[in-house]
Amino acid sequence: MISLLNTRPQPQALTRAIEQAWSSEVRVIEAPLQKLVALPLEQSLKSSFSWLDADIWVFVSANAVAFFSQALQQHQLPSPPSEGKEGAEGVALVAVGQATWQSLASLGWAGLQPIPQRYDSEGMLALPIFNQVSGKRVAIVRGEIGRDWLAEQLSQQGAAVRFYPIYRRDALPLDQAAWQAWLAPLSEPSSSYWVLLTSQENAQIWWQHYQAWCQLANDKVVVGVIALTPTIADCLNRLGFNGPQRVCENASQSSMLNQIRLLLSRPLHEENTP
Repeated sequence: MISLLNTRPQPQALTRAIEQAWSSEVRVIEAPLQKLVALPLEQSLKSSFSWLDADIWVFVSANAVAFFSQALQQHQLPSPPSEGKEGAEGVALVAVGQATWQSLASLGWAGLQPIPQRYDSEGMLALPIFNQVSGKRVAIVRGEIGRDWLAEQLSQQGAAVRFYPIYRRDALPLDQAAWQAWLAPLSEPSSSYWVLLTSQENAQIWWQHYQAWCQLANDKVVVGVIALTPTIADCLNRLGFNGPQRVCENASQSSMLNQIRLLLSRPLHEENTP
């Protein structure tokens, strides 16, 4: 059996999928490490916003789509044309992955590009829309930080890149009740404890909480990490974590579920440490 700490800011969808697939094999404890907070739009955007300010609009997450859509409605700013309507050909929308793409598709906005084969910055850059970006204007709708590598690559190819920070992530304190439930003893000898980490910020906060918990409990429980990307695993290594790590193939929910499927077939003590 696996006891899994789900640290996503909005953990419900993944928890449901895990419980539907392995209700008796995986104990899921939700303990978000960060909360999402909307950022105010710049004054210049409120007064003169136009979708034609950019040739390509990149949305880095489903959260970016949701917060940007809410801001448009709040300030009565225009949405891009719907499919089939006049002016629809003037806007190109790019999503980092499937969940982001579905969020955009549900809004009915025109110009939505195909889903990248890889759900990361490299996958987005492989889309045909980015074959010739010299002289084009690219808007990246994101959180307060992130996707700097993508912006650098586009700038090197001659694009004019502008960030639209639309939300931030605030750290949450250690949830002692959730951690106690996560690390509660399991009956089966081959049971193991794992945590899902989805960003470097997430990893840094979790590492601080892990150290604080070990001091509180006066015990160091052996846990493994499911890292959404290799950079998260590298971040943990630099921080001093030396436990088992599994890195997802991409940022999709199906990739996270696949790692859990693999873990159920391999006990924690058989995992290789970095």
